[in-house]
Amino acid sequence: MDIHNEENENFFDDDAFFLTRSRLYSLTPIGDAGWLKEGLRSYIIRLARAHRLSPRRLLRNVFGGASPKIADVVCNRFYIRDGGTVDGLGSYAQLFSDIVSQLTLRDDIADLTLQGWRDLLPKNGEGTLTKHPCWCPLCLGLQRDLLGHSYFPHVWSLTLYRTCSIHHIPLLEVCPHCSKVQPFFPLLPILGYCAYCRCALEPPEEVHKHISDVSIETELEDMLSRSQDSLQQISLNNFRVNLGAYIDTTFDGNKALFCRHMGWDNWAVKGWLNKGKQPSLPKLVKWAVATRTSAYDLCSGSVKDRSAAWPAAEVGKSALSAARQGLVWTPRNENKLAWRWPLSWLAKHLDR
Repeated sequence: MDIHNEENENFFDDDAFFLTRSRLYSLTPIGDAGWLKEGLRSYIIRLARAHRLSPRRLLRNVFGGASPKIADVVCNRFYIRDGGTVDGLGSYAQLFSDIVSQLTLRDDIADLTLQGWRDLLPKNGEGTLTKHPCWCPLCLGLQRDLLGHSYFPHVWSLTLYRTCSIHHIPLLEVCPHCSKVQPFFPLLPILGYCAYCRCALEPPEEVHKHISDVSIETELEDMLSRSQDSLQQISLNNFRVNLGAYIDTTFDGNKALFCRHMGWDNWAVKGWLNKGKQPSLPKLVKWAVATRTSAYDLCSGSVKDRSAAWPAAEVGKSALSAARQGLVWTPRNENKLAWRWPLSWLAKHLDR
């Protein structure tokens, strides 16, 4: 290639050639080849490691220098307590995903947060994000062996995700060596090691506890595996249409009976159907697991054409039949139905 000819000289004089370079390395987020999708917090820490910087210095000097809003946010409280919100769907998630996208020139950074669900889930909904980092110790060791480093999947930041779906053991919340909770953004850009005692975040002894039911965890993994483009199909209106069709088909339109079947207050769905309120993540996931239908399907499209094929329809009909006889259904567990007489019926008959 002759770099001295006029065509090449004009090419390098073009400002667009230099503007395409990113200020930070355009690291590819982990989330393919069978690995769970990475969260934004984990991505930022790996980005700091790639640049041989402390994550806190990256946030304070680089991110803060590019955005005055971030400069006002980053402090010790953010590093230790509030930093987990970058994985959520609130203002911090949007603020940090935007600046990371700007500095890395990647258009898939928002996929590392819950922003794709922001039109459906409340920003400050109950039971969404954990108060401090949680992790599967066996996954950290497996990542280190196969990838050469550890990372934190996005689902680990969700409160409902309590069990590893791969190893079927509970997630840890404190260091197994010094019993301290971990900061969201440690001083060193290394994941998988305690920020205080520097030991690996893995117990010295083998974990024997085995949990078989990981249906909630599997559903959460499915929710977070969706890209921003596919999440354009979900909406609060689709959720209301599908919920109304499910209640009409399975519970003969009895909203209170559906709520009791789910273990909720009798009026729980009224705000969703009539007032446009957003469902919390725990309730959405519980409904998805109960119907053996993904939360994505429940919030996209319409179920009118397939309303007769709801998986849990037979349970709803049993509950409806019992309700007409004066019985109230009380959930004890997923495999056993429990029935009790309503207090009004007992008071009436015991007085005799």
